[in-house]
Amino acid sequence: DHRLADLLASVNADGVAVSLHYRVFFPEVHVILVARHALAERNESNAANVGAHTHATTADLLATLARFEAEIRHRLGPYVFATDDTTFPATVAAALRGASATVAVAESCTGGAAGDLITRAPGSSDVFALSIVAYHPRFKTQLLAVDAPAVGHNNAVNQDCVQQMAVSVRALAQTTYG
Repeated sequence: DHRLADLLASVNADGVAVSLHYRVFFPEVHVILVARHALAERNESNAANVGAHTHATTADLLATLARFEAEIRHRLGPYVFATDDTTFPATVAAALRGASATVAVAESCTGGAAGDLITRAPGSSDVFALSIVAYHPRFKTQLLAVDAPAVGHNNAVNQDCVQQMAVSVRALAQTTYG
C-alpha cells in the first residue's frame, strides 16, 4: 500500500531507521517492520561506539517501532487478524469455534480453494462440514438446486447463482453458514 510506504519514506527518527516489507503467503500478506539503530548503520565497524549508546538507542528503537506498528494497525484496520504467527485459516476456525458455528462451502471458479484453505487449520473438522465444487452448470442445478436462469448460458458467475449455491450448501450440510 503506497500510504504505508509514504508513512515510512523518510523515517529516521530518534536515531532509528525503520523499513517496511511485505511478504505474500496467499491469502495472507505479512507486513514486517524492521528497525535498526541508525548509529549502527552509520558506524557498524566501531563496536565500542555502538555499545556506548545501545541502551538509549534501544529504547528509541522500541518506542519508534511501537508508534509505527500502531499507525499501521490503524491504517489496515479490520484487515489485521493477527500480530503473531497465527494463520488466517486458524483465525477463521477459532472464530467459528468461539461462536459455536459451522460452515459449508459451495465453490465453482475457485475450484476448491476455499475448502482447502479452511481445512488447513488444525481441528477444522469441528467447524467445517462440507465442500462441493460444482464447476459445470449441470451440477450447480442438480446438486445445489440453483435455478437454470441464475446459472446462465455462459456459466458466468453472478451474485444470484452464488447466493443460491450458498443457501443450498448450508441447508444440505445443516451448518450455521454456507
